[in-house]
Amino acid sequence: MNYKKVITAILLVSDGSVNHKYFLENFNISNEDLINIFDEINDELKEKDYGFYIKYDGQSSDFVTFSSISNELSAFKPCLLYTSD
Repeated sequence: MNYKKVITAILLVSDGSVNHKYFLENFNISNEDLINIFDEINDELKEKDYGFYIKYDGQSSDFVTFSSISNELSAFKPCLLYTSD
């Protein structure tokens, strides 16, 4: 299994931070391995200049944008597309 792709996808679709226990139990990996995977993903995201990274602590992780891109995003607001009957 490509843990980097799966972990990236889970973090992208999650609504908020993900507890590390979820990854450790479901993928049967050590906390050290998980942190290394986060670091590898972050290195790739930085190299490609995507504007976001995985922020993690001892218990959970989540994607966050760099403050520079957050300032640029403030001008844009998501909108809902409505259809008429």
